[in-house]
Amino acid sequence: MNRNLVVLFFLIVFSSALEAQEVLRDLRYNSVLHTKQAEIQAKRHSTHADTIPFSNPYNIINLPFNEDFTKEGPYPDSAKWINNEVFVNRTYPIAPLNYGVATFDGLDKNGYPYDITAPPTVSISCDTLTSKRINMNLNITPGSNDTVYMRFYFQAQGRGNAPEPEDSLFLEFQSSKDTVWREVWSYMGYSTAGPDTGFHRVMIALNQLDTGHYINTPWFQFRFRNFATPCGNLDHWNLDCIQIEANRIYSDTVINGTALAYEPLSFLANYQSMPWRQYQGASDIAPTGHVYIRNNNANGTYPITYKYQGNHYGNPFSIPFVATDPTGPLPFDSGFGYEKVGYVAEPKIGQNGFSFGNSLSDTTVFTINHINYVNTLSTDTLTTKQNFYNYYAYDDGSAEIAYGLEGLGTGAGGSVAVNFNLNVTDTLKAVQFFWSPTVKDVSADGFRLCVWAPGGHSGPGSLMYRSDSLLSPQYLPGYNHFRTYYLYPPLVLPPGPFFVGWMQYTEDNLSVGFDQNTNAMNHNFFAVDSSSNWQFSIFPGSLMIRPLFGDTIRMNGINELGFLLRGVNLFPNPAQDKFYLSIPSSNGETEHYTVQLSDAYGKLLSSQSYLAGEAMDISAFPNGFYFVRIIARDKASCVKKLLIAR
Repeated sequence: MNRNLVVLFFLIVFSSALEAQEVLRDLRYNSVLHTKQAEIQAKRHSTHADTIPFSNPYNIINLPFNEDFTKEGPYPDSAKWINNEVFVNRTYPIAPLNYGVATFDGLDKNGYPYDITAPPTVSISCDTLTSKRINMNLNITPGSNDTVYMRFYFQAQGRGNAPEPEDSLFLEFQSSKDTVWREVWSYMGYSTAGPDTGFHRVMIALNQLDTGHYINTPWFQFRFRNFATPCGNLDHWNLDCIQIEANRIYSDTVINGTALAYEPLSFLANYQSMPWRQYQGASDIAPTGHVYIRNNNANGTYPITYKYQGNHYGNPFSIPFVATDPTGPLPFDSGFGYEKVGYVAEPKIGQNGFSFGNSLSDTTVFTINHINYVNTLSTDTLTTKQNFYNYYAYDDGSAEIAYGLEGLGTGAGGSVAVNFNLNVTDTLKAVQFFWSPTVKDVSADGFRLCVWAPGGHSGPGSLMYRSDSLLSPQYLPGYNHFRTYYLYPPLVLPPGPFFVGWMQYTEDNLSVGFDQNTNAMNHNFFAVDSSSNWQFSIFPGSLMIRPLFGDTIRMNGINELGFLLRGVNLFPNPAQDKFYLSIPSSNGETEHYTVQLSDAYGKLLSSQSYLAGEAMDISAFPNGFYFVRIIARDKASCVKKLLIAR
C-alpha cells in the first residue's frame, strides 16, 4: 500500500483548497524501459522473430555466484537470471556499494504499472528476480562448520518512493530435493525521516536451513520478490552485491577492494551538455569532478589507483593526474565512505595535442573511460560520454520524480524558469521538455512557452518571448523523448544569462521530469502566479528543460509541431470505425505520413503509413480515449486526442 497516493488522490479532488506551491510527485511509468521494449519490438519485426529469449533457464551454473549489477541494464544479466522484471540502473540508489543496482517497484518489464486501475490501498506481488539453477554438489555436512553463505545488500526507497509497512521484499529458495519455493527471509517496508541512505547487509547460511535441502544437490535456485502498489512507479527497493560462496563464516563480511560508486558526471563546470560552439576552454571545465570511489573493506584503509582515458572519433587521448589527486590510502567509513576524485584543469587535459577546444560546430562527443584499479589483478571500468550537443542540459537524461506547480492561483500565470548562460551570441530555436506522467493526465491543459531576460536578485526579468498559442504537454513514453517546441520566430540572444520555461493556465501539476542525480536548484525559479515575485526552488535537483541553439536543429527527441504539421485537424471526433486527417500541404504535393495510435496510458498500439485524404481504420479498437501522433517526412510531429465512441 502507498499512503502517499491516498493523500495525492485527496489533493487532486480538493485541489482548489491547496496553497499554491511547487511540488514533487511520484512517477507513473519508467521511460527507460519503454524505450528498451520499443527497441526489442523493432528487432523482432526486423528479424521476424517471435521472441528474444533469455538464455536457457535450465542451464546449470557453478559457485561462486557473484552479482553486483554493474553490467549495463536496464534488464538483469541473462547469464545469471531467467526473468527481466526488475530495473537494473545507476540512478535510484543512494550511497551504493558500487555503481548499479536492481530496483523493485510496481512496474512490469515494459515500464507500465502491473494494474493501473488498482486502488492505492492495494499491495500485491509485483517484480520477481529469479536466478538460474546453481550446482550445489559440494560434499558438505549439513550444520557443519564448512558453511555455504548467501550475502546481499538492500536499500528501501533510495531516490525513489518509500515502501510502506504493508509493502515488503522477500527471498525464496528451492532445490531439486525440494521443488517448492520456500520463504527464507523478508523485510517489511518502513518510514524514515528522510531517504534511507544506507545499504543493509543480510547473511544466510544455506546448509543450516531445512536440514540441508539446498546443498549437495544437483541444483539450487533463489528468487527475490516484492509486494508493492501496482498502479505506478512506487515502493522502491534497491538490491546489490549478491554472493553465494562455500567455506564462509558469518563474520566474514569483508568486500575486498574499492569501487566506483556513482556514474561520473560531466567534465563541464556548469552543465551535463552544452553546444560545442559555446565552449570557451578552461572557464567551462569543472575544477573538481564527480568521480566517487568507495572503500568497501571494513578492516581498514585501502589504496586508490585511478585514471581516466578517452577517445574522440577514433583518436585516443589521456588525462594525467596531478600531485593533488588522491592515489593514497582511502579509509573505510561506515557511512558514505567515498573519496571524491578531482579533475585536472583544462590546460593539463591533453596529451598528443588534444584538448576539448571550441569549434564553430555545435555537436561532438568525447568518450571517457574511468578506470579504478580494485587490486593488482582486476580493474573497475566505467565508460561515460562528454556530450557537446546543440542544447544546454543540467540533467543526465533520467527522471526519478516529477516537478510542477499546483494549487490555488497557479492557473493565473504560475511560471517555472531555468537559468542558462551564453558565452557568445547565438539563436534560440526551440525548447525541449521531458514531461513525466503522474497520477492525473493533464495533457489537455495549456501553457505558453516563455523566455525571460535577467532581472533583479539573479532571477528572471522581463519577457522576451511568449508563444502566441497555448501548448500542451505530451506524456507519450520514451527515454530521452523530450518534446520539442519551436519559437516562431527564433530569438537571437546576446552573451549572458537568460531564462526559459513556461507560464501555465491550470492549477494542476504539469509534471516535468526532475533529475535527482544532478543538482541545479540554484538555477531553478518559480512564481505561483503572474503577480507574484520569483522565488528560488527549494528542491535539490535539475529540471529536465533544454534550450536548443544553432543554425540547424539536430533532434534527440520528438520534434513537435514542425512547419508541415501546423493546422492539422482530426475528424470526426468522437469517431466510430474510422477517422480522417486534414493536413495543409506545404507545397501542393501529396505528402506521406506515419500515424501512430497509443492508448490513454501512452502504450503504442499501431503504427502505419498514411496518405493524405485516406481513412484510418479503427474498427478493431474498443471505446475510449487515444493519442494519435502524426509524423511528417521532416520528422516533425504533432499529437491529437481521439475519442472512440460507438
